[in-house]
Amino acid sequence: YRDYTITENTLRGSGSTPTGIYLTGSDAANLRVLNYTISGNTVLETTGDAILINDFVRNGTISGNTINNTLGDNSNVTANGIHLVSGTVAAAECVVEGNSIINSIRGVYIEGGSALRAANIACNGNRIQYIGRSVAAANDFDGQGSIAIAALNGQDLTFNGNQISNIGRLQNSDGTAYSPTGANLSAQGILLWNTDRFVASGNTLTAIQKTGTA
Repeated sequence: YRDYTITENTLRGSGSTPTGIYLTGSDAANLRVLNYTISGNTVLETTGDAILINDFVRNGTISGNTINNTLGDNSNVTANGIHLVSGTVAAAECVVEGNSIINSIRGVYIEGGSALRAANIACNGNRIQYIGRSVAAANDFDGQGSIAIAALNGQDLTFNGNQISNIGRLQNSDGTAYSPTGANLSAQGILLWNTDRFVASGNTLTAIQKTGTA
Protein backbone atom coordinates (compact mmCIF):
# COMPACT_ATOMS: atom_id res chain seq x y z
CA TYR A 1 0.00 0.00 0.00
CA ARG A 2 1.44 3.36 -0.98
CA ASP A 3 0.54 7.01 -1.29
CA TYR A 4 -2.28 7.42 1.21
CA THR A 5 -3.86 10.86 1.49
CA ILE A 6 -6.44 11.67 4.17
CA THR A 7 -7.38 15.35 4.03
CA GLU A 8 -10.11 17.87 4.87
CA ASN A 9 -12.43 15.49 6.75
CA THR A 10 -14.48 16.26 9.85
CA LEU A 11 -14.94 13.32 12.20
CA ARG A 12 -16.96 13.50 15.38
CA GLY A 13 -17.12 10.63 17.88
CA SER A 14 -20.32 9.41 19.44
CA GLY A 15 -18.97 9.31 22.99
CA SER A 16 -17.68 5.76 22.61
CA THR A 17 -15.65 6.13 19.40
CA PRO A 18 -12.11 4.98 20.20
CA THR A 19 -10.22 6.32 17.18
CA GLY A 20 -10.74 9.10 14.66
CA ILE A 21 -8.14 8.28 11.97
CA TYR A 22 -6.29 4.94 12.18
CA LEU A 23 -3.53 3.97 9.75
CA THR A 24 -1.74 0.65 10.18
CA GLY A 25 0.47 -1.77 8.23
CA SER A 26 2.61 -4.84 8.75
CA ASP A 27 6.10 -5.93 7.73
CA ALA A 28 4.77 -8.16 4.96
CA ALA A 29 5.76 -6.53 1.67
CA ASN A 30 2.20 -6.13 0.39
CA LEU A 31 0.90 -4.73 3.68
CA ARG A 32 3.32 -1.87 4.26
CA VAL A 33 2.00 1.70 4.26
CA LEU A 34 4.46 4.04 2.54
CA ASN A 35 4.16 7.74 1.69
CA TYR A 36 1.13 9.08 3.52
CA THR A 37 -0.34 12.47 4.28
CA ILE A 38 -2.92 13.22 6.98
CA SER A 39 -3.71 16.93 6.84
CA GLY A 40 -6.40 19.52 7.37
CA ASN A 41 -8.74 17.17 9.22
CA THR A 42 -10.89 18.03 12.23
CA VAL A 43 -11.26 15.22 14.77
CA LEU A 44 -13.60 15.68 17.74
CA GLU A 45 -14.78 13.75 20.79
CA THR A 46 -12.88 10.46 20.50
CA THR A 47 -12.15 8.25 23.50
CA GLY A 48 -8.90 6.58 22.40
CA ASP A 49 -6.67 8.33 19.83
CA ALA A 50 -7.75 11.11 17.52
CA ILE A 51 -5.02 10.05 15.04
CA LEU A 52 -3.30 6.68 15.46
CA ILE A 53 -0.33 5.48 13.38
CA ASN A 54 0.61 1.88 14.13
CA ASP A 55 3.27 -0.61 13.04
CA PHE A 56 4.83 -0.52 9.52
CA VAL A 57 3.82 2.96 8.38
CA ARG A 58 6.61 5.09 6.87
CA ASN A 59 7.42 8.39 5.14
CA GLY A 60 4.49 10.38 6.42
CA THR A 61 3.33 13.87 7.25
CA ILE A 62 0.64 14.67 9.80
CA SER A 63 -0.03 18.39 9.49
CA GLY A 64 -2.60 21.11 9.99
CA ASN A 65 -5.13 18.94 11.79
CA THR A 66 -7.43 20.24 14.52
CA ILE A 67 -8.12 17.89 17.44
CA ASN A 68 -10.45 18.39 20.39
CA ASN A 69 -11.14 15.25 22.42
CA THR A 70 -13.63 16.80 24.82
CA LEU A 71 -16.34 14.49 26.14
CA GLY A 72 -18.44 17.35 27.51
CA ASP A 73 -18.02 20.31 29.81
CA ASN A 74 -16.31 19.56 33.12
CA SER A 75 -15.68 15.95 32.07
CA ASN A 76 -12.43 14.02 32.08
CA VAL A 77 -10.94 13.12 28.70
CA THR A 78 -9.47 9.74 27.77
CA ALA A 79 -7.87 10.16 24.32
CA ASN A 80 -4.42 10.97 23.02
CA GLY A 81 -4.18 13.62 20.31
CA ILE A 82 -1.67 12.09 17.86
CA HIS A 83 -0.23 8.67 18.75
CA LEU A 84 2.59 6.95 16.86
CA VAL A 85 3.18 3.45 18.21
CA SER A 86 5.59 0.60 17.48
CA GLY A 87 4.08 -2.83 16.88
CA THR A 88 5.99 -5.66 15.25
CA VAL A 89 8.25 -2.98 13.76
CA ALA A 90 9.26 0.41 15.10
CA ALA A 91 7.33 3.61 14.57
CA ALA A 92 9.53 5.74 12.31
CA GLU A 93 9.96 8.41 9.65
CA CYS A 94 7.18 10.89 10.29
CA VAL A 95 6.79 14.66 10.47
CA VAL A 96 4.11 15.98 12.83
CA GLU A 97 3.75 19.69 12.24
CA GLY A 98 1.33 22.59 12.51
CA ASN A 99 -1.41 20.69 14.32
CA SER A 100 -3.73 22.19 16.94
CA ILE A 101 -4.48 19.82 19.82
CA ILE A 102 -6.70 20.49 22.81
CA ASN A 103 -8.47 18.47 25.52
CA SER A 104 -6.41 15.29 25.37
CA ILE A 105 -4.48 13.22 27.92
CA ARG A 106 -1.31 13.61 25.83
CA GLY A 107 -0.93 15.92 22.86
CA VAL A 108 1.61 14.00 20.75
CA TYR A 109 2.64 10.57 22.03
CA ILE A 110 5.58 8.79 20.36
CA GLU A 111 5.62 5.25 21.71
CA GLY A 112 8.47 2.90 20.91
CA GLY A 113 9.20 -0.49 22.38
CA SER A 114 12.19 -1.50 24.49
CA ALA A 115 13.67 -3.33 21.47
CA LEU A 116 11.92 -1.37 18.72
CA ARG A 117 12.61 2.27 19.41
CA ALA A 118 10.54 4.93 17.67
CA ALA A 119 12.97 6.78 15.41
CA ASN A 120 13.40 9.67 12.99
CA ILE A 121 10.29 11.57 14.00
CA ALA A 122 9.98 15.36 13.97
CA CYS A 123 7.36 17.19 16.01
CA ASN A 124 7.52 20.85 15.00
CA GLY A 125 5.35 23.96 15.13
CA ASN A 126 2.36 22.40 16.85
CA ARG A 127 0.01 24.23 19.19
CA ILE A 128 -0.83 22.01 22.15
CA GLN A 129 -2.93 23.24 25.05
CA TYR A 130 -5.34 22.13 27.75
CA ILE A 131 -3.95 18.64 28.24
CA GLY A 132 -5.31 16.92 31.35
CA ARG A 133 -5.19 13.37 32.66
CA SER A 134 -6.80 12.01 35.83
CA VAL A 135 -4.14 9.46 36.81
CA ALA A 136 -2.29 9.70 40.12
CA ALA A 137 1.42 10.49 39.89
CA ALA A 138 3.83 7.57 40.15
CA ASN A 139 7.50 6.89 39.46
CA ASP A 140 6.94 5.29 36.06
CA PHE A 141 6.00 6.53 32.60
CA ASP A 142 2.27 6.07 33.03
CA GLY A 143 2.38 8.04 36.25
CA GLN A 144 3.77 11.19 34.61
CA GLY A 145 0.26 12.47 34.04
CA SER A 146 -0.75 15.19 31.58
CA ILE A 147 1.93 15.54 28.86
CA ALA A 148 2.00 17.87 25.86
CA ILE A 149 4.67 15.89 23.96
CA ALA A 150 5.74 12.46 25.21
CA ALA A 151 8.41 10.12 23.86
CA LEU A 152 8.80 6.62 25.28
CA ASN A 153 11.68 4.45 24.04
CA GLY A 154 12.71 6.75 21.19
CA GLN A 155 15.79 7.91 19.32
CA ASP A 156 16.69 10.55 16.73
CA LEU A 157 13.74 12.80 17.54
CA THR A 158 13.28 16.52 16.91
CA PHE A 159 10.93 18.88 18.79
CA ASN A 160 11.14 22.45 17.49
CA GLY A 161 8.96 25.55 17.71
CA ASN A 162 5.99 24.04 19.50
CA GLN A 163 3.64 26.26 21.52
CA ILE A 164 2.61 24.47 24.68
CA SER A 165 0.31 25.90 27.34
CA ASN A 166 -2.21 25.06 30.05
CA ILE A 167 -0.97 21.55 30.71
CA GLY A 168 -2.75 19.96 33.67
CA ARG A 169 -6.08 21.61 32.88
CA LEU A 170 -8.91 21.14 30.37
CA GLN A 171 -11.20 23.62 28.63
CA ASN A 172 -14.97 23.92 28.49
CA SER A 173 -16.89 24.92 25.38
CA ASP A 174 -17.23 28.49 26.70
CA GLY A 175 -13.45 28.84 27.06
CA THR A 176 -13.27 28.46 30.83
CA ALA A 177 -10.69 26.09 32.28
CA TYR A 178 -11.27 23.28 34.75
CA SER A 179 -9.22 20.60 36.49
CA PRO A 180 -9.43 16.86 35.79
CA THR A 181 -10.74 14.83 38.70
CA GLY A 182 -8.28 13.04 40.94
CA ALA A 183 -5.67 13.77 43.57
CA ASN A 184 -1.86 13.78 43.39
CA LEU A 185 -1.80 14.46 39.66
CA SER A 186 1.21 15.42 37.55
CA ALA A 187 1.86 17.56 34.45
CA GLN A 188 4.74 17.75 31.96
CA GLY A 189 5.47 19.93 28.95
CA ILE A 190 7.92 17.72 27.03
CA LEU A 191 8.79 14.30 28.47
CA LEU A 192 11.53 12.03 27.13
CA TRP A 193 11.56 8.59 28.78
CA ASN A 194 14.32 6.14 27.86
CA THR A 195 15.02 8.23 24.75
CA ASP A 196 18.38 8.93 23.07
CA ARG A 197 19.61 11.42 20.49
CA PHE A 198 17.06 14.20 20.39
CA VAL A 199 16.97 17.92 19.63
CA ALA A 200 14.53 20.34 21.27
CA SER A 201 14.72 24.04 20.42
CA GLY A 202 12.53 27.13 20.15
CA ASN A 203 9.61 25.65 22.06
CA THR A 204 7.40 27.90 24.19
CA LEU A 205 6.01 26.36 27.37
CA THR A 206 3.66 28.25 29.70
CA ALA A 207 1.16 27.43 32.47
CA ILE A 208 2.23 23.87 33.17
CA GLN A 209 0.83 22.91 36.52
CA LYS A 210 -0.52 19.87 38.25
CA THR A 211 -4.12 20.47 39.22
CA GLY A 212 -6.88 18.15 40.26
CA THR A 213 -10.19 17.85 42.02
CA ALA A 214 -10.38 14.77 44.23
